[in-house]
Amino acid sequence: MNRKIFFVAVLIVTTIVFGTIYGVAQQSLRSNANDPQIQIAEDIAAKLNNGSKPNELVTSATDPAKSLSPFLDIYDKAGKQVATSASSTPSLPPIPVGVLKASENKTYHAATWQPTYNLRLASVTVSAHDYYVTSARSLTEVEGRESSLLWIISLGWLMSMGVFYVTSQVVRKKI
Repeated sequence: MNRKIFFVAVLIVTTIVFGTIYGVAQQSLRSNANDPQIQIAEDIAAKLNNGSKPNELVTSATDPAKSLSPFLDIYDKAGKQVATSASSTPSLPPIPVGVLKASENKTYHAATWQPTYNLRLASVTVSAHDYYVTSARSLTEVEGRESSLLWIISLGWLMSMGVFYVTSQVVRKKI
C-alpha cells in the first residue's frame, strides 16, 4: 500500500476516533447540565396540577448572570410570565412561546437559551394543565469544561499525529 494513502487513512481514522470521543463527552456534559432543571420543572408542574398557585411556588430570587443556581419561570398557556425567581439587571426577556409549546405532549422540552449576549442557559420546560414551567441555569461551568475537553482532545489528536508521522519516517528509512 502506498505510504501516503496509508498515512491519510490513519489521519482520517484517528480524527474520527478523537472526534467521536469529544462528541460523546461533550454531549454527556451538556445533557447532564439539564438534570436539576428537569427535577425542578417536573416537581413544580405537579404542584400546579394539584392546585398550587404560581406565586406560592416561587419563594426565592436567583440572578442567573451571577449564580449557577437554577431559577424558575412560570408562564400561562398564552406565554405570559406569571411568576419568576430570576432577578437580574437588566431583566431577562421571556422565553419564546415556541419553546414553551414544544413541551406539549411530552415529558419535557430542553433547550439552550441565550437571553443576553454573555449569558447562555440550559433550560427545561414542562407543560402543566394551565401553565408552562421553565427551570434554567447558567452554562458557564459546563462551557468551561467543554473548552478544557476540547484542548485535551486536540492535544491527544496532535500527539497521535506526531507519533504516526515519526513512526512512518522510521519505517520508511528501514525499508
